[in-house]
Amino acid sequence: MMAAAAVFSQTPPAASEKASQAPPEVDAALRARVNQFYRLETEGKFNQALQLVAEDTKDLFVGSSKPAYQSFEIQGIDYSDNFTKAAVMTMVLRLLPIQGFMGHPLPTKTTSRWKLENGQWGYYVDPQKDLPATPF
Repeated sequence: MMAAAAVFSQTPPAASEKASQAPPEVDAALRARVNQFYRLETEGKFNQALQLVAEDTKDLFVGSSKPAYQSFEIQGIDYSDNFTKAAVMTMVLRLLPIQGFMGHPLPTKTTSRWKLENGQWGYYVDPQKDLPATPF
C-alpha cells in the first residue's frame, strides 16, 4: 500500500527537465536540416552542404578537411538559448585513414552545433568550445 502511494504521489519533473523538451515543430525543423546536412556529407556534396552552414562558419567549413561518412543516425539533441541553439549527438559510420582500419568503417559518436539564423537551422562551430587552443 505504501509503495503504491509513493508511485502515485511522485513530484512533477523540475522546470529544467521540462525546458529540454523542444516544441515539435522546432525539433522537426532541426532534425530535417541535420539529416539533410549529413546526407550531403555522406554523398560528398560539400558545396550543397555549405548552404546549411551558418554564415560565421562558412570559411572554416570550406577550409576544413571533410570526414568520409558512410552513414549517420541522430542519437540525441540538447537544446539551449530558448531553443535557438542545439548540440546534436550523431552516430556516424566513417572510414578512418589509419593503418589497420583502412576499408573498415568505424562507428563514431560526433557532436555538431546548430543555431537558428534567419529562421533556418545552420551548422556552426563555436570557437570557444570546438577549436583547440594554440599559441597562435
